[in-house]
Amino acid sequence: MGINIRYLWLAALLLVFGGVKGQKGDSLPEVTIKGYLDPGSLRHALRLQKAAGVIVEVVPEETIERSTDLSIADVTRRVNGLSVTTDHSGQSEHTIIRGMDPRYNYTLVDGIKIPSPGDRSRYVPLSMFPADLVQRVEVYKNLSPDMEGDAIGGVVNMVLRNAPEEPMLKLRLTSGYNQTFFDGSYLAFDRHVVRRRSPYEVHGAGYSATAGDFSKANLNFYNRHPAPDILGSLVWGQRWVRSRLGVLVAADYQDVKRGVSSWFIPPNNQPGENNTPGLTDLYRSQYSSTLIREGLHSKVDYVFNPRHSIAFYQLYASQQDIESRSRVDTSLSLGRTGPGTGRITLSDRSRVHLQHLYSASLRGEDRPGAAFTVRWATAWSVATGLYPDWSELSASTARLEGPGGAVTQTPLLLDGMTRSWLRNRERDLSSYVHGDYHRRVRDHQLIVGVGGMYRDKQRDNFYNNYIFQPAITTNQGQPFTDIYHAVWANGDGPQNPLGAVNNPNTYHAGEDIGAGYVSLQWKGKRADWTVGLRYENTRQHFVSSVDPAVSYGKEGSIRYDDWLPSVAMKWRLTDKQALRLGWFRSLSRPALYDVTFYSLQYEDFREVGNPFLRRSHADNFDLRYEWYPGELDQLQLGIFYKRVRDPYERTLLNGNDELYPLPSQGLSYTPAGELTAQMRNAGTAHDYGGELLATRYIGRWGVQGQYTYTYSRLTQATKFVTRAVPGDASSDLVTVTRMESRPLQGQSAHLGNLSLMYRAKGWDARVSAMYTGRRIYSVSGWYGLDYWQRGYTVMDASFGRELGHGWRVFVKTDNLFGTATTVDLLRANPDLASGFLPGQERADRITVMRQEVRASYFAGVQWRGK
Repeated sequence: MGINIRYLWLAALLLVFGGVKGQKGDSLPEVTIKGYLDPGSLRHALRLQKAAGVIVEVVPEETIERSTDLSIADVTRRVNGLSVTTDHSGQSEHTIIRGMDPRYNYTLVDGIKIPSPGDRSRYVPLSMFPADLVQRVEVYKNLSPDMEGDAIGGVVNMVLRNAPEEPMLKLRLTSGYNQTFFDGSYLAFDRHVVRRRSPYEVHGAGYSATAGDFSKANLNFYNRHPAPDILGSLVWGQRWVRSRLGVLVAADYQDVKRGVSSWFIPPNNQPGENNTPGLTDLYRSQYSSTLIREGLHSKVDYVFNPRHSIAFYQLYASQQDIESRSRVDTSLSLGRTGPGTGRITLSDRSRVHLQHLYSASLRGEDRPGAAFTVRWATAWSVATGLYPDWSELSASTARLEGPGGAVTQTPLLLDGMTRSWLRNRERDLSSYVHGDYHRRVRDHQLIVGVGGMYRDKQRDNFYNNYIFQPAITTNQGQPFTDIYHAVWANGDGPQNPLGAVNNPNTYHAGEDIGAGYVSLQWKGKRADWTVGLRYENTRQHFVSSVDPAVSYGKEGSIRYDDWLPSVAMKWRLTDKQALRLGWFRSLSRPALYDVTFYSLQYEDFREVGNPFLRRSHADNFDLRYEWYPGELDQLQLGIFYKRVRDPYERTLLNGNDELYPLPSQGLSYTPAGELTAQMRNAGTAHDYGGELLATRYIGRWGVQGQYTYTYSRLTQATKFVTRAVPGDASSDLVTVTRMESRPLQGQSAHLGNLSLMYRAKGWDARVSAMYTGRRIYSVSGWYGLDYWQRGYTVMDASFGRELGHGWRVFVKTDNLFGTATTVDLLRANPDLASGFLPGQERADRITVMRQEVRASYFAGVQWRGK
């Protein structure tokens, strides 16, 4: 897919630059001098916010350029009421809007929804889009009738550049380094030997894989000092034919390396009496990761006349996540008598995750009459994800304490090895049409809007894995040295040479969505009203490769309808002040991945689907006051409330918990069998809060402060282990149901952002601090055993200097003082003084995770010419 797209882009560029030559002889009959506001400027962004009919926050190109943000996910951290999740390397990944997890939001590219290359989600990971690729980022916090209704938190719209009124060429080159590698090394492997396709895909069904079908160099790890990070971008645009024809091409490239150390204690055992936590293992992990992002965008538009125009957009984005992980798993129950003892498993993993996204859309705007406007678009998009040869190799030993207190270590013996291939492809074919009728009624304006959309989504998922078992070469097992000396049973080949493709992870799924809406807008001297009703019909279905005679999960389907009304009002108190009030009903659909019977082992738990998952519905209310006293000054005060029915969250299940309401193993239900993460519906949730933003410039100095308070609460049934006869220690242990109230997963009560800016002729500087409050890291199905992430602060700083003739130099520091992701279990700590568990600080909680992320430093140069 990537090769074909590159050829397509090459052809497009040849056409573009080939067409430039023919325009040199054009001449203009007259010269018109006019001014226009840079669409990427902060002033333009504030004007858009002020004029919008709904509540929207805009982050312009000017702000992005002067920040330390590398991806769009980083950019969203700066929006009031938004926070982000981070990946294994500590980089921003997904966006949480007003305490609502990413699954309750969606992403647009120039107003068009795009499919996800993610293997486990409907939402697009904003981390894969370079920050320099966009002209601005818009975050909609409430919906209008012409917007798709599956957003409870909000919508992120990435607005790409248009061809400018004046010819423009901009180049930007940046280099940097992460603090980790100044005093540490990068754990690397040869990623070039990773085979994109499994033996089953190469040779077909019925082929028996042998040792020669698997590379070994991708499991040969070595330490090195990495090369510096490299980031570059190019933007070129121009208009011809008396400004009727516009062409713009933008490209971006990033090669960023990160290293992270962490330790984690998973809840991998059923709790004891009174839900005493079942903590049996300690993971110490070292991650080294390289992220390579590529982005390409082009737009060709033609204005036939003031009443008719057409435009063709293309976007290509890709991300390669090349990760090595070295883990030491120490048992807290087997052979552990104190710090440094117990059974130990060493595990090395190489993993490459490739994600690609391509979208092409043709759009037009027509005015068949003075009172009518028709906007239409048709889009074809495809997103692909691939984990090629996800490989993990492990070996075991033990450190045992003898009678005299001496600790001895047993030989290191080879354990099993897994080699997995996981790929997914999601294709969207979408069409949109919007029609508006304008009529003047005295001093007011009436706008009647009608429209609709249809999307055909098709998803294909493929999973295959091979399992290797060590050959027994001594009476203890097989001593381990490295991958090149490992000997495997079954002729040094896999135990399952045919692979394992007949599983619920190999499936085809589809989703058809049809929608229509009608809206009425009434615009007066002071007040604007919008009332609308949207209808959406959804059909989801899947067919997996499971043999129905052997197991469940062959196929399933669901169909439903939703009516989504909305009301919005904007009251202009003065020319600089406005009051906004809005209510809308929305939903959140589970992803196609969520409603299948998939079952995969990811980081720390097995993750499974849930075809019995229900969609969520929400009623959303907003009230906000806005004041724009100066050109760049603003004040915003707002409150919001969301009532969410059937929210669905990631829940941890233990071995005896019900996985599906299907009979199995002589039980009336199917048990989970092991520690398992699954999306589950919870009771009705309430989410409300307040937002404050203030920006003030005095001369060359400016200060901006943001604060959001969010409170959410839902109540659901959880499990509690107790005695059959309370107070009788000799009675049997039983599991009972207890109702528990808690916040939504990922919701922080407090979010804050404070920035100090300096702007002078040729100079700019900015220092920012972003605070994310405590939130639930992982939800447990057991009473009182949720994992909580502590609050943390990230600081960054940037400085830039204009040199003249279009040149600008800058230096930046991200995560200036480093941060730590710390996760606690809010239960009394019985082992604080013993040292049995690492990193324990307080008697009222058990610290179960700590991840260290260190600072990054960048320097670069930018040139802008015509």
